[in-house]
Amino acid sequence: MSKGIYPLFKLILGLGNKDIEQINKTALIYAKNNIQMIDCALSVFEPLKSFLIQNNIDVSKIKFCTSIALLGDVHNKKAKINKNCKRCNKCKDICSQKAIENFNNELKVNTIKCCGCRACEKVCKNNAVDIYEINTYDDDLEQIKSFKKNCSNLIPDVLEVHLSIKKRKKILKEFEQILKIFRGDISICLSRKYFGIEKAIKIINELKELFDKYNKNSEFYVQLDGSSINNANSEYKSNLEALAFLSSVENLPYKFIISGGINDKIIELCKLLNLKPYGFAFGSWARKIAHDEELVRKFVNDTAEFYA
Repeated sequence: MSKGIYPLFKLILGLGNKDIEQINKTALIYAKNNIQMIDCALSVFEPLKSFLIQNNIDVSKIKFCTSIALLGDVHNKKAKINKNCKRCNKCKDICSQKAIENFNNELKVNTIKCCGCRACEKVCKNNAVDIYEINTYDDDLEQIKSFKKNCSNLIPDVLEVHLSIKKRKKILKEFEQILKIFRGDISICLSRKYFGIEKAIKIINELKELFDKYNKNSEFYVQLDGSSINNANSEYKSNLEALAFLSSVENLPYKFIISGGINDKIIELCKLLNLKPYGFAFGSWARKIAHDEELVRKFVNDTAEFYA
């Protein structure tokens, strides 16, 4: 990472988040503050980009990233309220996505809004929350194939592949399949949930070799996922897993973006530890403060001044 350049500010709108009204509002306020990348689900990419254009945003200055997750990755999860619910509303109160709503005196999860953060499951004392996996992988692959048939402005600039599953061989096989149908910038998102650091480094190197085979002239980003989908925790310790991952790999020749639990404390901690990632990917925290324009402006500016 070269010194003296802006760190990448990436806004994560959530792979599981399909609430287009909230997505549009959040993306617009950050786009007005000159962030460099927006990450969203494949199904909302086109309407979001059109909305920003209609609101006089110069989208040529923003890289649009869409995501796909292998089956088993944490980003493919949703919550459901079961019959054990006592209607204490603790899950409703803690949900940063406002995805838990009252329907006929029952609490239900709005799957359009739910991003699978599991905050509701953790706060429930009655075992009333079930977490289940959604399978959009095959449909997402078909949509990626369709990009070839569309005009160029409807093709995302970056495709992010969430790869945090147990089987290394499956990771490599599925990644190669994706590379065969998408030619462009790629971001891989990997956590240390299933791998020690040496194995994680080996997988990253193997993925880069595959990338070079099909996509050598494009950008290759490595998103290091810490405490993934953490419901906008504002504590210092929420950043530690991402920082530990970065500190173990920062000497490798890749464009590392840190994510997963990072919040407004991350810049302070990176300076303290003398860690210099290529960029920061903010999800839950960025969405939590999106209602406050002044707070968003300060947040983006503080990140932009990281290398000053």
